[in-house]
Amino acid sequence: MSMVQKWLSCLFLAVLGTALMLPVSAHAAPSISEVLPDHASMQSFITLYGSDFGDAQGTSYVTLGGRMLPVLVWTPNALHVVVNPLAYNKAPVALNTVYPIQVVTSTGSSKSNTVNFTLTSVAAPVVTTPVASDQPSDQPTFECVNKTLFCHDDILTIFGSGFGLAQGLGYVTITVPSGTSTGIPVLSWSDNAISTSLNLPAGAQPGHYEVTVHRGDNGKTVSGPFTVGLLMNGSCVSGSPQVHVSTNFLNFGSQTIGGTAGPLCFTITNMGTGPLDLSSPSITNCSAAASPSITNCSASAGFAIVSGGSPVTLAPGASHDVCITFSPQQPATFDSHVVITTNAAGGPIDVQVHGIGTPIPGVPQVGITFVGAFRGSFGDLNVGGTAGLQCFTITNTGTGPLNINGIGIIHCSDSVDSTYIDCSAVAGFAIVLGGLSGGSPVTLAPMESHDVCITFSPMKAATFSGFVSISSNAPDSPRSVELHGTGDAK
Repeated sequence: MSMVQKWLSCLFLAVLGTALMLPVSAHAAPSISEVLPDHASMQSFITLYGSDFGDAQGTSYVTLGGRMLPVLVWTPNALHVVVNPLAYNKAPVALNTVYPIQVVTSTGSSKSNTVNFTLTSVAAPVVTTPVASDQPSDQPTFECVNKTLFCHDDILTIFGSGFGLAQGLGYVTITVPSGTSTGIPVLSWSDNAISTSLNLPAGAQPGHYEVTVHRGDNGKTVSGPFTVGLLMNGSCVSGSPQVHVSTNFLNFGSQTIGGTAGPLCFTITNMGTGPLDLSSPSITNCSAAASPSITNCSASAGFAIVSGGSPVTLAPGASHDVCITFSPQQPATFDSHVVITTNAAGGPIDVQVHGIGTPIPGVPQVGITFVGAFRGSFGDLNVGGTAGLQCFTITNTGTGPLNINGIGIIHCSDSVDSTYIDCSAVAGFAIVLGGLSGGSPVTLAPMESHDVCITFSPMKAATFSGFVSISSNAPDSPRSVELHGTGDAK
């Protein structure tokens, strides 16, 4: 069955919910009080309301102008049928014509009154008529429930198939958002519709619930979702979540490089009346006082979520903790944001996190800052030309002497060749200032700096990349600066 067919079926099935519990006389003749709608096209769904139709269809049937119609649901007070007079009689039928509808029970011995129905020519969705069977399926299936929102003591009707012709040892349970299950009273039971009284447990909150049908003869089950609202001024209304966050700022203070501060936590509480859905938290927009300003949240800043990192739904009044640690990998002041999206009004949750990475006593550290607008890219220029000087500065941000024993350009490649190329002869990257003259190392005292300047003279038309590699006695050696440039044909 297509999604359109299922939706249409559920729409009409839901209307039957309130009719399932009306009183029925044991031997009275069937009576039709209303047909909704009173006009429809071929293959549409209609519902006959009345009384004394009988607990089950058996050999009873519905006719339209004397032709039998397929019946989808049969209850004592409501019948759900498909407008298909060709199902059992293939003779042509006139459209845009009024026909009498009638219910016949007890093998034709008891007939209802007739109600006029107009068979129109307006196109309708194609429906596959269920084939009658003396052996209904023993596997229950869930189709829909009779309403979109329920409150305590409402009638909850489950529509589907394969529930069993009678309740017997069968029963129905509901599962609350916390995962606890409880049984609810069954009011009526048929193979394709079960009516229950929604007796919610004490303290039940609005949210997403699950109903489960348990067949008594074979133990098979089927479940489906439904939504519980809030009873306010006699009306069942959908609750709305409201976010409260214990703090919007976590300060880790100073932490030595390589160490870990925290965890520090913040608490999210649902102060509203509906379920609050929280996404997985993410750490974004990490910035450092050192260049570059936007840095890797994990590798450099070292912010990490250590608990509360999974999606969760909070019932009204429930809380959820999110905890973060700070393990800086370089000396700098770091700031970031923990962001969580929700289904509440007001946008996502945003908690700022702050921490300072301090040098290890007596240990050197390499800090790299760019000079001017240069960030490693030389842009485009004609083959044979030269761009530069472009420079960056190496600073010992640690507390011990920094011995720089190697500065060179490595791993050059271009958009034409698949292998590494000669960084100088082909790519044309060259260190013209600040290289190690004669291979002699450079030693920088704490906070002392050393400038490195590079030019770019491409030898062919291509886009080139490479790395300036800096070897030292710092713990994170070697450090690198990425280079880019494009040679254009003249």
